[in-house]
Amino acid sequence: MYFGYTKCKCVAQSCTNILLDVNITKCGQLVILHEKTLHRLDNSLPNGSTDHKPQLSFSKINSLKFDDLKSMNIAKNHPLCEKQPNESILQFNDLMHLLDMHEKINIFLLMGSTNQQIVSNISRYFENNPERFKRIIVCSRSPKAIFQLRKQHPQFICALWLDKVTKVNLPSILLNSPFFSFLYGLLYRNIIAVLTGISAVFINKHDFNEHIGQMWRQSNIQPIVYTLNSPNEKRYFQHTLRTQYLTDSLRSEPSNFVKIKK
Repeated sequence: MYFGYTKCKCVAQSCTNILLDVNITKCGQLVILHEKTLHRLDNSLPNGSTDHKPQLSFSKINSLKFDDLKSMNIAKNHPLCEKQPNESILQFNDLMHLLDMHEKINIFLLMGSTNQQIVSNISRYFENNPERFKRIIVCSRSPKAIFQLRKQHPQFICALWLDKVTKVNLPSILLNSPFFSFLYGLLYRNIIAVLTGISAVFINKHDFNEHIGQMWRQSNIQPIVYTLNSPNEKRYFQHTLRTQYLTDSLRSEPSNFVKIKK
């Protein structure tokens, strides 16, 4: 996702909550970038390497210096590149300035790594910019990382990102068992959520239903479903399940196609 272009589109459609990914480079710089964006980057290797050009993945940012990334136009290979200006990878300081310029925007910041260095750097930014962090919700797949952040700064607003249940490294017979799904949810809602003090949870759309949503809300935790891109899916989650969701496309919002009578 390209922040400058996306910011304008989101604000225009009254969508003021934006999810961005944060990771750390080899030289210790925090960089802001949506994971899927890297798949569209020019895959040239740094330092003039003549090896076969690999597909750049988000995890490899940890092995690159910021100097290798800062000149890349991350909008170059986007399908709508002709309609948007060039975009560069943001550093964390750039995000702070953008928050100052646009008071209505809130950022869900998903940590792409859970090593101690990225946790320490985010904590340091919080100490220097406590007011700005009132509009940043730090998200992670790691309960441990959230626990470490909130142990140092209880004021942190955090959310837990749950991967699809089938990605859990267990035999399929267990993953397909309703009893396992019950225990899995019970573990996260009644134990991990309490210990980490999260305010929201991201749940895969295939693992979500009305009952699960109610149980999370009863724990005072806001469920957010990902990722919905078709108008029919969005209409169902909006008007039937009444649940917030994450989308990659604002063009497929139901309101852009038909107005539903309340």
